[in-house]
Amino acid sequence: MSLRTRIVLTLCAAFAFLALVFFAVSHMILNNIVAELERDDLKQNIERALQALEREMTELDRYTEDWAAWDDTYIFVKERNEEYIKKNLVDSTFKVLKINYAVIINTGGETVYARGYDPEEGKDIPVPREIILPVRQKAGGLKGLVATPEGPVLVAARPVLKSDDTGPARGTLIFGRILNDKHLKELSKITRLPLTLHPPGAVDFRDLQPAGSLENGEACYARIISPGESAGFTVIKDLQGKTALILQVNSDRRAARVFQSAEKAFSLYLALAAVLCCGLALFWLNRAVVSRLAKLTAAVTSTGYQFPLSSGFPVLE
Repeated sequence: MSLRTRIVLTLCAAFAFLALVFFAVSHMILNNIVAELERDDLKQNIERALQALEREMTELDRYTEDWAAWDDTYIFVKERNEEYIKKNLVDSTFKVLKINYAVIINTGGETVYARGYDPEEGKDIPVPREIILPVRQKAGGLKGLVATPEGPVLVAARPVLKSDDTGPARGTLIFGRILNDKHLKELSKITRLPLTLHPPGAVDFRDLQPAGSLENGEACYARIISPGESAGFTVIKDLQGKTALILQVNSDRRAARVFQSAEKAFSLYLALAAVLCCGLALFWLNRAVVSRLAKLTAAVTSTGYQFPLSSGFPVLE
């Protein structure tokens, strides 16, 4: 093997090794950065979904407060006049307010009025006792999520007062809204995110990667679904502080796609740079070393002298 060939192979091996080391280190650093960006993106999307759900609860709570602090409702709790029901608690009211349940309880815990209605089907539905029991435990207003056999229900409860917000309170008004597929699609449309609700226990958090904590203190988790999509998970608790639902928010892995594209381009540029550096180094060695050695060899050869290696070196006495 000639000297030139040895130099070329040595340079190629050295540049290839350096390129691989540089690529491996940069890949590890950038991959950690992308993973952090994806976790932050998932957390932001989960926060957006929870905020949309909170707006739904706030809207329901506002409707409940308007109806609870009203002279007509205040009188109805005491006198139980049927005119109030026929005039106000009609089918169109449930449809306009987007509620499925309306319950009125007096201060003695007696149910004065209770009705469940499905505006989509246009028929009455049973009122689950779960939406009544939790709110009896508090005298003031509250809002939140309640798990029922019919599914998760957004509940808002307000004390029944006069129109000027004076009392004493004569009871509690409860409005409930079933969180069904239609409402979930509306939330998905508002947030522009694919949302899914799972019952407790449907998701094994041990199979997920921790992704930090949300603003409400709840932990969130992440899972890669495909090269272009990931999912974030968190729990939604009910009024009693128990896990009622598991929220899944799917997100587009934009950062990962950008990283993959950049990684391909970087690999190509790194290979081209290695070839260019190898070529320049070879050119310099060829001119500075190999060409001079070739000239020296040619000059020695032209003299016709051959050093007698077999005879050994002369010894001076």
